[in-house]
Amino acid sequence: MTTRQTNRRRFIRSVGAAGVVALAGCTGDNDGGGKETATNGQTQQQELTEINIVYPPWPGLIAFNYITEQTNILENSLNERGYTTGKISRSWDDTTLFLSGKADFMPTAGAAESARMAMARDIDLTVHAQAATNYMGWYVREGSDLDTVNTGSFESTMQKVVEEDRPYGHAGWNQGIIWPNSAILQDKLGMSYGSDTNPPLNIKAADYATLPKLLVQEDLDIVVCGPPVGTSNYLVKDDPGIKCIQWQQTGLKEAGISPRVLNLGAFTTRSDWSDENEEAMIGWMEAWKKAVNWVSNPDNWNKILRKENNWQYLAAESRKEAEINLQFSVANSPAKLEKAHTDNPMPVILGDISLNEERIANYKNAIKLMEKTGALTGSGWEDRLSFKPLSI
Repeated sequence: MTTRQTNRRRFIRSVGAAGVVALAGCTGDNDGGGKETATNGQTQQQELTEINIVYPPWPGLIAFNYITEQTNILENSLNERGYTTGKISRSWDDTTLFLSGKADFMPTAGAAESARMAMARDIDLTVHAQAATNYMGWYVREGSDLDTVNTGSFESTMQKVVEEDRPYGHAGWNQGIIWPNSAILQDKLGMSYGSDTNPPLNIKAADYATLPKLLVQEDLDIVVCGPPVGTSNYLVKDDPGIKCIQWQQTGLKEAGISPRVLNLGAFTTRSDWSDENEEAMIGWMEAWKKAVNWVSNPDNWNKILRKENNWQYLAAESRKEAEINLQFSVANSPAKLEKAHTDNPMPVILGDISLNEERIANYKNAIKLMEKTGALTGSGWEDRLSFKPLSI
């Protein structure tokens, strides 16, 4: 056992049967995943290893919240394997916190972003899953000169954006959206997205929630965003004023690329940590699967939506907005999401996440494509990034 592991162990005292009843009463709804600890009314003492987790406010947040705050699903799954949750941080600075050693586990980094981090910091990283698909698209002001009803196609819109140096908004280069954007523009226009030091576009970075507002205010002419991270606030209106002209999922599918591979949800850790704590990763992945099954079940949607405090985990300020984000993220319901959704082939968050040979090959091919297009610079990611299938 390493010194680091020894220092980060703690003793957890579980409560007796009476405590279980009290905790269950605090959770509100009894959905089969409630708080549970000791058995037979006995107080037990168990030595558990803490794991620290960091994740951003993304569409899967409602699932994270379910297994970490509304129930003890994650804690129980980890406890069974000798682990417990330490500090759980929610921040858009997840990459920085992970690389600084303040988190053992970064669920939302994608494989391409993990390859970039591994090369930039000269560290060995391991990815374990494919837990999310692409959920963003290119938005313009409806009826503007960049609207495809006026240009004729997405390709023509982007040519106009490049030729006229139009202000183009998206989140920072660490947020994972560069990879699908680059692949799609390369396929449709033969245009490299470039790197953060030499982009071919007049890129203006802003946080996701701000991008639609800047678009409507005409500070930006086109943005990459999506319902769970900003646009649903406008899509609930009778006249949204903004319009998606190209979805990432659709563009990747047309380019022959799986929409699973160039986004978030690779469940990234340092390789040495993964080698020593494989059971912790299995515990996490089993808890995640339960969370996705719960949030994807339409029988639970009213239970989720009627609690106002759940709206924040769906990046929403109203029930109507929360419903759009929930259905967009887990249900893929085009009939109910005419303004928000076109023909994405997959929901955003996935329960079937374990790696296999085909998925690993897709990951590697996608990363090689990013190298080819110039979105991923440097060399040696094959020596720094590994892929570990885990059975759950």
